[in-house]
Amino acid sequence: MSSDVPLTFNGPPQIVSRGGVLASEAFTPTDTAPSTLEDVLTLRTKADLVRAWRNGVAPEVPGQNGLEVYDGAILKRGILSPCTSVITHRLFGGGRWRGKTFEDGKGLNRFGGSRQNRFGLSSGDAKEIEHFIGEQVRYKKAALDPLMRELVESQEGFTVEEGQRRAEAARQAAIERRASANDDADEKRARRFEARIDTSQLDGQPALILDYGGGAAEDADVDATPRSAGDRLWGPVLGMRDEVREVTPGVLVGLGSFRTTGGVRNCAPFVLVRADA
Repeated sequence: MSSDVPLTFNGPPQIVSRGGVLASEAFTPTDTAPSTLEDVLTLRTKADLVRAWRNGVAPEVPGQNGLEVYDGAILKRGILSPCTSVITHRLFGGGRWRGKTFEDGKGLNRFGGSRQNRFGLSSGDAKEIEHFIGEQVRYKKAALDPLMRELVESQEGFTVEEGQRRAEAARQAAIERRASANDDADEKRARRFEARIDTSQLDGQPALILDYGGGAAEDADVDATPRSAGDRLWGPVLGMRDEVREVTPGVLVGLGSFRTTGGVRNCAPFVLVRADA
């Protein structure tokens, strides 16, 4: 017997994270780093999203030359994602979250609205779009897992690659159905934050920080009144904070968190892109 083979078991290998509980290592040849928005939307796990975020860069603070509007979507990954959806869509703004606006170092969150955003999310048909994104994720997993591929193809009667194409086509068709529907007059903008480049609490590197615990600045876009009691709850009391990085040109991934629930190490990922891109 070769002397190189250990005769005792010393336990599983220890994986040490550089910044928190989610390790971030190089993407493997079969799990490449995202290069498009679709790649980001179909990353298979929360760890993959955080890893892509770690490999990203801090963008310039949006809105320095006037109002910039961003479309957004919650990325449902991780065991706590159902709770994240309830908090974001029902409690945080009282309507489906659809993105953010930035101007002069400050910003607002966007809620409701009957016109679809870049991700097909409106107050009426968001679940349909999210379903097709979920199908794309499922087919992507099957493409890398031979047993899952065999099961999926035997059940559905077509290849995983064909399933990916069908899911993407269905998502685009659903978006196009409402592309010209109504305007954004019924969109609500609320929940103020301050935007700056600062040090990430997860890995100590620069990130775009969206801080909800700032001062009681007035907001002329909403009602020209000081910060509301609701804003104080989410900001100074709960310690809401987003850390954002650009993971591929024009695509921002954010890690939303609360100080009271463990901070950024217990984050909820989301994605942002310019609404007029």
